[in-house]
Amino acid sequence: LDNRREVPTMGENRYAHELLTVDYGEIAAHVAQGQGSFVAVMTHGHASDELVLEQLAPLSLAYLGMLGSAAKVASIYDRLASRGISRADLERVHAPIGMPIGSKTPPEIAISIAAEIVKVNNARLTEA
Repeated sequence: LDNRREVPTMGENRYAHELLTVDYGEIAAHVAQGQGSFVAVMTHGHASDELVLEQLAPLSLAYLGMLGSAAKVASIYDRLASRGISRADLERVHAPIGMPIGSKTPPEIAISIAAEIVKVNNARLTEA
């Protein structure tokens, strides 16, 4: 899901089951709730990450993560809490997203995110 049709990833992504151009203000309508939903928030800017997270944090999802520095995460959390998003909902968000493996490059960051999602999924399956 992206709000920009023209970005190269929308045309080049051969692996997604579905590619949608959506308004970030309506993102929750496009995200299925439940234990089969794993969501990574990594839009093109802080403001749009915040808009998306505000809608998704209260939802029941197997995984919700957001890309960003610790400072960005803290400032977004503070603003969302001031607008009524519960701290409990925010504490369920994996942010900064990914396993702490000292990632610096986009491929390493992608691996750390995938590893965190696998870890969460495996823990969920073990509990079931």
